Amino acid sequence: MIGREFTHELIQAVAALPESTLERELDRLVQAGLLYRGGIPPLATYLFKHALIQETAYRSLLNSKRQQYHLQIAQVLEARFPDTVSTQPEVLAHHYAEPG
Repeated sequence: MIGREFTHELIQAVAALPESTLERELDRLVQAGLLYRGGIPPLATYLFKHALIQETAYRSLLNSKRQQYHLQIAQVLEARFPDTVSTQPEVLAHHYAEPG
């Protein structure tokens, strides 16, 4: 789920930002040419234009922040995306394994 491609709904649940702030910041990334957007929020999906952009963004986070995000993503997946958990259990396992 949150990796190179992610949904607006999931990033909204994890980001804990006001909707207007989240949309503004995602728009900035789209305008900067870092993300593609498909659809209109809140039904939009986002895709990093290149895997290296996603990897650079991921590696720029402190390890403690990465671990925190993985745990938050896993918890949000369980609470709000049971279909994803049942059809893609490896995604949930990955996010729980990363923080240790």
